[in-house]
Amino acid sequence: MKSFAIITGLLSGFLFGVATPFSKLLLEGLNSFQLAGLLYLGAAVAMFPYIFRKTTTLYCYFIPAAE
Repeated sequence: MKSFAIITGLLSGFLFGVATPFSKLLLEGLNSFQLAGLLYLGAAVAMFPYIFRKTTTLYCYFIPAAE
């Protein structure tokens, strides 16, 4: 499990590092703040299914368990 977390962290850092220059080439008309906003919005949308899935442990942190 620990090696999976390390690999996932390194992969996400690599993809974030690659996405910024590549997206700057594709979206030349945007300034830096708009580009950063789009990148973070895309990351949030990509995480929604994982966060709100009932089988994940993150679900318990965001939505209190029914009593």
